[in-house]
Amino acid sequence: MGSGRPLEKYLKEARDKNGKPLTKQPKFVARNAAISFYKHNWRALNGEVAIAWKFQAKPKKRSPKLGDTEDLEASAKTVRDKAIIWFLPTSAFRIGTALSLLRSDLKPTGDNEVPFYLDIEAERLKGARIGKYEGIHQITLLICG
Repeated sequence: MGSGRPLEKYLKEARDKNGKPLTKQPKFVARNAAISFYKHNWRALNGEVAIAWKFQAKPKKRSPKLGDTEDLEASAKTVRDKAIIWFLPTSAFRIGTALSLLRSDLKPTGDNEVPFYLDIEAERLKGARIGKYEGIHQITLLICG
């Protein structure tokens, strides 16, 4: 394939459509895409490729603030959409679990302050009842307000 470190050479010389050198973020994405391609195609990736190049930027915090949720709710058109906008950021489970929820998961508690909870069995949780996840349930309280 050539000598040296072709991926690092490409990343140093890569330019955008206006001819300006790429910033760290696009270089980081390109590096990860190349490594992922070889990894997922069962090819050995040369140990010297992109070892010295490290991404130094700090990741952005992506947790929505209260104002973000309120702005999103203001743009929602239906009551259902508004409920989902408030439900997801305040719930204590993964998005994949949220997508698998059933009406039968909702159980009454008999308490006016916390009237319902969700009981989700292991089959629909991360790990899907395998190994250390066998026989577990996730119980999540829902605070309505």
